Amino acid sequence: FYGTIELASVTKDKKYNMELSQVLHDAKEQGLPNHWLPICEDNGSYYCLLPNNEIRYWTNDGYSDETWLNLADWIKKVWIEGN
Repeated sequence: FYGTIELASVTKDKKYNMELSQVLHDAKEQGLPNHWLPICEDNGSYYCLLPNNEIRYWTNDGYSDETWLNLADWIKKVWIEGN
């Protein structure tokens, strides 16, 4: 990971709290839309990859209007420049 952001990872260690299947399970329990893939957890909210390649920020109290054009845009603006 870089700075304060740690991406969800595919690992054999299912007890790892940022293991993708666990992040997905936790997000779905909070109501994340089925077609959204959480790539990063942020204090109970999630950065998600959508089918159209956008990244959207989702909070468990509803949708946020924060969006990025694609993963590269999110990496630059949030992960690198935000840290």
